[in-house]
Amino acid sequence: YPLGCVFDCGNRANIPSPTAFGSIPVIYLDCHAGIFGKNANYVSHDSKATIELCARELLSSNFVNLAYVGHYHRQFWAEERRNYFHKLIRAHGLSLNEFAPSKSLDEFEFRQGLEKFLKAIPKPCGLLTVNDEIGEMTIIAANRLHIRIPDELSIISIDNNPRVCETLSPTLSSVEVDFFRSGVLAAELLQRIRSKRKRSFESATFGPIKLIRRASSNSLADCAAAAMAEHIRQNALSPLRAGDVVRLSHGSRRNAEIRFRKAT
Repeated sequence: YPLGCVFDCGNRANIPSPTAFGSIPVIYLDCHAGIFGKNANYVSHDSKATIELCARELLSSNFVNLAYVGHYHRQFWAEERRNYFHKLIRAHGLSLNEFAPSKSLDEFEFRQGLEKFLKAIPKPCGLLTVNDEIGEMTIIAANRLHIRIPDELSIISIDNNPRVCETLSPTLSSVEVDFFRSGVLAAELLQRIRSKRKRSFESATFGPIKLIRRASSNSLADCAAAAMAEHIRQNALSPLRAGDVVRLSHGSRRNAEIRFRKAT
């Protein structure tokens, strides 16, 4: 028999109960802590801490209009993030425009509804998406609608998947979650359980590391400096010439240097 099991719940609809593992200790990773009550071991994402970080970023930008885009499937973590964000925004006396379907939709229906939502919300607007997958859909929809990002729509997301965030145009700002820490916590918890003679149940949480700011929420007031910074970001691994960057400032190299330094 294995010494223990770490079960990554992810987006699974059917999660086996602890009894299915018999005497083998099991840790449920990123699972709804209430699913088996206090009779299981959990390592869960601290959604509250992550949403607080997102809310601080949007509120510090002094947006009058705020918005939220949820997931197209009903997920417990998506509901958690939505509820915490609602609570924080209401606490600041602000209203929230949201697109968070009450029932699961297929991807096509969701994209259609998302485009209608983005057209209708007042702008400029600070927007939080539930994760990077939805952030990608939001940027694609905004580009299709010719909504200027970040001038009309400033977007931040959660999870910081570089394969998504760094390949979009504009690149997507996102909160980096400490997934590595979740694995460490699960291993430590499994070790503690095995060392105890009496069976007991524990839980632990992992939270955010930091917000990675990219072009989708670029707060640079100088549009030329913002364009130069984005060009550098997108072409950092390619042959990059100063002249190509300077041309985006529509002025001299000296003027471009002054504007870039002042803005950053």
